[in-house]
Amino acid sequence: MLPTPAKTGNGATRNVMTNSTFPQILTSKLRDYYTLTKPEVNLLILMTTSAGYYLASRGPLRIAGLLNTLLGTLLVASGTATLNQWMERVWDGQMRRTPSQSSMTLLIHCLPANQES
Repeated sequence: MLPTPAKTGNGATRNVMTNSTFPQILTSKLRDYYTLTKPEVNLLILMTTSAGYYLASRGPLRIAGLLNTLLGTLLVASGTATLNQWMERVWDGQMRRTPSQSSMTLLIHCLPANQES
């Protein structure tokens, strides 16, 4: 649900998105989501996928097919890494080696999608 504009004293509307801290909050959130996708692991997955695509190709290498395959693989791997962190957030917080690595608990609050603030 989108925020509604708030009325000010002179009758004009003030847009919530023009807040000077909005770009900083957005940048922080995007950085957090990027971290949840485990980019280092995904790079290795994409390198392996590229090698497999090259070895399995017959004839000339089709760049469009390779890019589509890499994009699909990246989306699946990123979503899987994020889902894995969400599913294991309780156990990661209890383990001796990972209490400070429980990024899911720190970065994203698990609220239902339809819950209003």
